[in-house]
Amino acid sequence: MYGTFDFKDVFNCGNKESDILLSEIEKSIQFDDPVNIQFTS
Repeated sequence: MYGTFDFKDVFNCGNKESDILLSEIEKSIQFDDPVNIQFTS
């Protein structure tokens, strides 16, 4: 489908640096912290 990405392609965009950054962020937040998730179409 034009304009979309395969899951495997998105999954493979990650690297060691992004894994380290995610790990650091995970340590700084809690499950009950307020968040703002927006979806627009």
